[in-house]
Amino acid sequence: MQLKLSRIALLLFVLLALTAMWSGSLLPRSLIFTPSPRNIEDLRSLESQFQKVADASIPAVVAIQQPNSSGHASGALVSSDGLIVSSFHVSHRLPWDGVAPIEHLKPGETTTVVLADGRECKARLLGADQTTDISLLKLVDGGPYPFLRISADSQLHLGDWVLKVGHPAGMQRNRPPVIRVGRVVVSEAEFFVSDCNVTGGDSGGPFIDLDGEIVGIPSALVADERNYGMSNYEWAQRKSGSPILSSAIPARHILSQWNQMLAGKVLPLKGDTSRQSRLLQKVDRILPSVNWMQGGSLEKAFSLASNDANGWVVRVLDSSGQQVSLGTICSSDGKVVTVNGTLPDSPRCQLSSGETFDCDIVRRDDQFKLAVLKIPLESTTAASWGTSSRNATVGAFVAAPLFTNSSNQIRLNVGIVSTPELAPMSGRTCESFEVDMRLPDKSFGGPVVNLDCEAIGIAVHSTVYGALVIPAAQIRDLLVDSPR
Repeated sequence: MQLKLSRIALLLFVLLALTAMWSGSLLPRSLIFTPSPRNIEDLRSLESQFQKVADASIPAVVAIQQPNSSGHASGALVSSDGLIVSSFHVSHRLPWDGVAPIEHLKPGETTTVVLADGRECKARLLGADQTTDISLLKLVDGGPYPFLRISADSQLHLGDWVLKVGHPAGMQRNRPPVIRVGRVVVSEAEFFVSDCNVTGGDSGGPFIDLDGEIVGIPSALVADERNYGMSNYEWAQRKSGSPILSSAIPARHILSQWNQMLAGKVLPLKGDTSRQSRLLQKVDRILPSVNWMQGGSLEKAFSLASNDANGWVVRVLDSSGQQVSLGTICSSDGKVVTVNGTLPDSPRCQLSSGETFDCDIVRRDDQFKLAVLKIPLESTTAASWGTSSRNATVGAFVAAPLFTNSSNQIRLNVGIVSTPELAPMSGRTCESFEVDMRLPDKSFGGPVVNLDCEAIGIAVHSTVYGALVIPAAQIRDLLVDSPR
C-alpha cells in the first residue's frame, strides 16, 4: 500500500512539473510557444482582439518625413503631449551609402509629421540610439494626442501574435496607417523576429501585442530568400511578392536609453556595422520550420467556415489550357467575375470538379478592372455575398481559396483586413480595401471570404505587402449592370 502511494505521489509530482514546464516557469523562453487557433470560436475571439487593438492603435501611428527626402516612414505617439518613438534611420540619419561615416540631423532641428487623420504637424528632434536604431521626437503643438503605451515588461514567446502598424511603401494620402498581423517566430534577448508582412516605409512603426501595447520597433528587414523547411505551398506564398521577415528591437531595449534620448543625446553606434549581420546569421540558425501565420493549423481552423466557398472558385484558362487567373461564380445562372487584364479573347473556365467549359465574355469593365463571363450552365453553386456595412472591418480574418499547383485541390491563404474601404485615389479607379495576404501569380479574381463564409470582395492585384480587393457592393453593381 505504501509503495502504491509513493508511486501516486511520484506521478503527481511529474504531472505538476510538466504543468510548470508547459506554463513556462521551467522552460527557456525560446521553447515556450502560444498554441494556434483550433476552431472558429478561437478565430472569432482572436479577431475581436485584433479589431479592438486596431481601433486603438491606428490613431496613434504617424508618418515622418525622412531627412533630405520627400518620402515618409513611420512612428508612434507614446504620450498625450506628442512624444514620438521611431527609428534613427527614419528621423535623424541623413542619406547614407553604407560605407561613409554616418551623418545625422541634430537634436532641436525640426521635421514634418503627418498624423493618422491627415493633419501635418511640426516635430522637434530629440535624441537617438544608433546601436538600437531608436529615436525620439516631440510634436511642437502640445496636444492632447492619442497614444500607445510601451510595454516595459513584455515577454514574447514563440507563436505570440503581434500587429504591425505603419505606412508600407510610404505614406499615401487618404490611406490611414495599415494593420498587418503575424506571429513571433524567433524570440531572443536582443531582438525578436515575426512573420508580419513588412516592407519599406514601415520602419519606425510599432509592433503591438494583444494588450494594445508597443512591444518592439523594426530594426531591419530580413529578406527570407531560403526555404526554412516550409512546405512547398507555404514557400510559394512567401516567394510571391518579395517575402520578408521582420526583426525588431524589444520594448525593454527601447526604454534602456530612454532618459538620455529624452535629454537630446544621440548615442553612437557600439561595436561595428557587422553586428546586424551577425544577429541575422543567428536568426538563420534558429528560425523554426513553421510559418505560423500561414501554417496548417490556422488554415484548418478557417476551413471549417469556408468549405462552401471552394465551389465558388474556377480556374480561368487560355486556349492552350494554361491558367491565367481565378474567377468567382457570382450568380446561380453561371456568371463568373474575374480580372480583366490577363483575360484571353476566348476564355475557358474549369470548375473545382474538373469540368471545363468554353465561356462567353459578357462584359469588360475598365473602372473595376474586372470582366464578367458566362458559363453555359442553367444552375450552379454561387457565392454568398456579405451584406453587412462592416464587411471590411479592419482586423477581421479573411481567406482566399486557391487551387494548389495543377491539381483541383483547394487551399486557403489566410490574412486580415488591413485598411477600411477607401475612396478612389491615385492608381485606383473605384472603392477598394487592402488585405494582409500575399497571393501567388495568376491567383487573382477569386473571392475573399470572412468567418461567416460570405464573399466580401474579389482580389484584383497585389500590393507591396498583400492584395487589393474590390468590395462586395461594387461587385453587385457590376453584375446588375451586366447583360443577361
